[in-house]
Amino acid sequence: MAKRKGRQEGRKEGRREGLLEGVHLGELTMLGRLIGKRFGSFPACLEERLVRCTQSELEGISHRILDAQTLEDLVK
Repeated sequence: MAKRKGRQEGRKEGRREGLLEGVHLGELTMLGRLIGKRFGSFPACLEERLVRCTQSELEGISHRILDAQTLEDLVK
């Protein structure tokens, strides 16, 4: 019984982690599209930086996308 419960909890945690990773990837993808649309192509170093951002940091950048005049304003 304990093994079954442990496996169920492991699967539940795995699904949760997968969901969070999917949400993060989706936000990263959408933000990349918006940055490309707003500023044109952007340097690979910015893309690498975005990939390393936390969910909270990506949300902050997404809130600034419409007001930022430059890429520097966006990622400050």
